Amino acid sequence: MVKRAKAHHNSKNKARANEAGRPNLSEVLLIFAKPLLDSLPNPPPTLEQVRLAMHLASIVWNLPLLAKDDPSFGNDVCASLDDVPPELGPHASKILDLMLESRNTTFADDPRFASVEVVETKEGWTVRTRSAVVP
Repeated sequence: MVKRAKAHHNSKNKARANEAGRPNLSEVLLIFAKPLLDSLPNPPPTLEQVRLAMHLASIVWNLPLLAKDDPSFGNDVCASLDDVPPELGPHASKILDLMLESRNTTFADDPRFASVEVVETKEGWTVRTRSAVVP
């Protein structure tokens, strides 16, 4: 089942529950991506920097689910994360490594695969997600 959710960039560090009792994935991903978003150079970040950061955060979020059946796939993706675009700042690769560790520990029980979209709003930007539960 695919679900849609959205969260604004000014959400707190606590996610609201959806109808299935799980926290809204868009809010969870903002919490998950916070270290990367906070490290973006020259605050406030540009919309493109936020989009790139959230895209990479979704890759890291989905990686354990995608690599479950093929661990070599996970190794290939992790190697590609070493070449992070410079507009995300000098520490982005290290932060992505820490986020992957967090996905495998703190967020390990969340079985949802995420697709993320960052949309410009009058207030700045918002995150929309689509999710599917991976068995």
